[in-house]
Amino acid sequence: NDGMSSFSISSLSEDEYGNIWVGTQRNGIYKISSPYLSSMEIPSGVAMDIAIDKLGNKWVSSTEGLGKYNNDHIAYYGNEQFSFGRPALFIDHAGNKWFQTVNKKNDSMCIVKFNDTAFTIYGKAQGLSIPFISSITEDDSNNIWFIGVAGVLKFDGVSFTRYGKAQGLKSTITTTFLKDSKNNYWFGGNPGVYKYDGHRFTLYDTSDGLPHVTVNGITEDPLGNIWLGTDGGAAKFDGIAFANYGAIDGLGNVIGDVKYDSINKSIWFDTRIGLASLKMDQVKDKKPLFQHYNPRTGFYFSIPRNFNIDKQGVVWVLGNGISRFDYKSIKDSKPVPLQIKNIKLDNKNISWNSLQKGTYPVGTKDSLTAVNEMALKFGKAFSEEDFRVMENAFGKVSFDSVSGSDFIPVNLVLPIKNNNISFEFGSISTAFGKAIQYQYKLDGYDKNWSELSNKTEASFGNMSEGNYTFHVKALSPFGSWSETSYSFKVLPPWWRTWWAYISYVLLLGLAVFTFIRWRTKALQQEKIILEEKVAVRTAELNQSLENLKATQSQLIQSEKMASLGELTAGIAHEIQNPLNFVNNFSEVNKELIDELNAERLKPNAERNEQLENEILNDIKANEEKINHHGKRADAIVKGMLQHSSSGTGKKEPTDINKLADEYLRLAYHGLRAKDKSFNATMKTDFDETIGNINIIPQDIGR
Repeated sequence: NDGMSSFSISSLSEDEYGNIWVGTQRNGIYKISSPYLSSMEIPSGVAMDIAIDKLGNKWVSSTEGLGKYNNDHIAYYGNEQFSFGRPALFIDHAGNKWFQTVNKKNDSMCIVKFNDTAFTIYGKAQGLSIPFISSITEDDSNNIWFIGVAGVLKFDGVSFTRYGKAQGLKSTITTTFLKDSKNNYWFGGNPGVYKYDGHRFTLYDTSDGLPHVTVNGITEDPLGNIWLGTDGGAAKFDGIAFANYGAIDGLGNVIGDVKYDSINKSIWFDTRIGLASLKMDQVKDKKPLFQHYNPRTGFYFSIPRNFNIDKQGVVWVLGNGISRFDYKSIKDSKPVPLQIKNIKLDNKNISWNSLQKGTYPVGTKDSLTAVNEMALKFGKAFSEEDFRVMENAFGKVSFDSVSGSDFIPVNLVLPIKNNNISFEFGSISTAFGKAIQYQYKLDGYDKNWSELSNKTEASFGNMSEGNYTFHVKALSPFGSWSETSYSFKVLPPWWRTWWAYISYVLLLGLAVFTFIRWRTKALQQEKIILEEKVAVRTAELNQSLENLKATQSQLIQSEKMASLGELTAGIAHEIQNPLNFVNNFSEVNKELIDELNAERLKPNAERNEQLENEILNDIKANEEKINHHGKRADAIVKGMLQHSSSGTGKKEPTDINKLADEYLRLAYHGLRAKDKSFNATMKTDFDETIGNINIIPQDIGR
C-alpha cells in the first residue's frame, strides 16, 4: 500500500540527509524520503481546508465535520443540521472558526461560526447573499470577509455589506482576498484581480501584464510587492508593472495559493505538485532562485488543496491527508559533495595518465592506472597509433601528476594551440539526483556566474594566455550550496614569451645603438658642411652689412641736409618778417626825415612847429618798432644757436609762453617751406600769470 512491491528485504541504510534506502532481493532499491516531511492521515472523509489556531492546533474542514488535530490525534465537531465538506475554513482573532456548509433543513448554503462551544448560523435571513464561498479572511479592523461567486461580503459583526457588479466588482468568480499595508483591498478570481482603494475598483488583467485571468492566491511581502498565484504562473506587482514567473523560471504554469512566511522570510507557492519557496533576499533579483519541494526533489506530498504556516514556520499541507513540512530543519542541511569529473581539451577526452611521461607503453610506471583510465573514458586500451595521435595533438601539454579516481591533472599548463578546455562536473548525491542545480564561472574569462541549471558541463574556447580558475557551485533542493574550483594556466605564443621579449629588447637596443652611431656620423658630416656654408654666408653678410652701413650713413646725411634745408628755410622766413618791418620803418623814417628837413628850410614865419613835433614823434615810434623787430630777429638767431648747440644742461629762468610761441611759429614755417599751399590759423591761449620757470630752453624747444 505504501509503494513497495517486494517484501524480500536484504539491507537497510540511512544516508546523510535522513533518507532510508531499502535493498531487496528481486525488485531493486527503494528510497523512503527524509524525516523533514511527515504525514498525518485523516481517519475518514475528504479534507477540504486547513487552518491553525493560536495554540498550534490544526483544524480541518472535511466531509466528516470540523476536525481538530492535537498530538497526532483528531477530534471531530459535527452537527446533524449541517452538510460538511465544503471549502473555506478560517480562524479569526478571537479563535472563532468560520466555515461554509449547507443547511440540511432548506438545502441552502450558509456560514457557520464555531466558538469551541456552540455553532452560529448565518444565511439569507442574516444577509448572506452570495451562493458560494471560496475563502474567508479577516482584516486589521476585525471585519470578516467572505470571498465567493458573484461578489464579496464584509461582515462587521452585525451586518453584511456586499461588493458586486453594482459597486464595480465585475468578477464572476472571486477566490481570494487581501488587505495590503496601504489599506487597499485586493480581490482575485476571474477575470483577473481587482484593487479597491475605498472609493473605486481597478481591474488588472492580461492587458496589464498579468500572466492569466484566473487568480488563485494573493499575498504581500515586506517590501510592499503584491504576489499573485494564477493559472499562468506567479506574478509580482510592485505598484507599477507585473513581473511574471512560470515554467521557464522553475515554477509550474499553474500556481494555487501564495503565502508570506514571516518566520523563514520566504514566500511560499502551491505548485499543484508540491511547494516552492522564494527567499526575500532573492525578490529583487532579475532571475530569482525558487526552491522546490515535490516528488522530483525527494518530497512526497499528496496533491495540495491548501496549505498554511504556523507560528514556528512549519508548513502544513492539506491533500489526501495532512503533511507537516518543517522547513527550518532542512535549510541548514549539509551541502552536497561536488567534484570535477573530467577535463577535455579541444572537446576531446584525454588519457592523462598516458600523456604523463613514463606511463606508456604498458609495463612502465603506473601503466595499470593508465589502462583503467582508457577503459573508463574510451572503452578500450590505446594502440600505438592512438597514442601517437594524442601525443601529436597534446604532447606540449604539461602537468605535475594525475589525481583521484576521475583522473584530473594537477597544475595543468596548456600551450596556446590547446586553449579550448571543457569541464565535466557533478554531485555525488543519491538523495537528490537530477534535482541539484549548478552555476559556474571561469575567473579571467567570465565576468558573471552562469544561470542556474542542471547542466553538468562547461566549455571555454579561444582563451588568451594567463592564469585561470574554474569555479562551480551546486545547489541542493534544501538551499545549501557547495563549491569546488580548479586552476590552470595557458602559455602565450612563442612571440609573447619572456625570452621573446628579452630578444625584442636586445634587438631594439642593437638597432638603437646602430642608428645612434650612424646618425652621429651623419650629424658630424652635416656639421662640417654647415660650418663651411656658415663661413661663406657670414662673409657675404659682413659685406652686405658694410654696404648697408655706408648706405645708411648717406641716407642719414641726406636726411640731415634735407631737414637742415627745411629748417633753414623756416628760420629765414621767420627772420624775414622782422627784417621786413625794420626795412619798412626805415624807409618811412627816411621819408619823415626828408619831410622834416624840408619844413625846417622854410622861413621861420612859415614853419609849422606842431607838424615838426608830430614828425619827430612818428620817427621815434618807428625807431622803437625797428628796435623791437631787430631784437626779435636777434632772439630768433640766438634761439637757433641754442637749439643747434649741445647745451650745458643748465637750467635758467625762461618765459615758457614766449618759448612756446616762437617754436610754434618755427614749426609752422618749416612746414610751409615743404608745402607752399599749406595755410593755418594759429590760436594760442597762454596763461600770462605763469611767469618764468626754471628749465633748459633748448631742450624744451627741441
